[in-house]
Amino acid sequence: MQMEALFCQMFQLIVGSDDFDLRVYKDDVMIGEVTETEVATSLSPLRANKMAYALANGTVGVYHKLHRMWRVKVRAKNNNISPKVLVLEHIWRGETRIT
Repeated sequence: MQMEALFCQMFQLIVGSDDFDLRVYKDDVMIGEVTETEVATSLSPLRANKMAYALANGTVGVYHKLHRMWRVKVRAKNNNISPKVLVLEHIWRGETRIT
């Protein structure tokens, strides 16, 4: 099983699984779960409890805790590019704003 994991503030772990779920764990207890449209290929922390993510189908977006703030499908499906970089690119173009 391919998994992408990210440590967050307050010792939480966010895991992207092959069944398209993003799961949030604190200690060894799952405290939240959201379902995406594809497998997460990359997770990257942002400030103030926000997380950038990239999916295998080229979608990048931002979550604040368990609430999706926005997402956009990008043309290039380069799994080696950090979702944080792609999010910043869209902000610089004026296509979105994260507060």
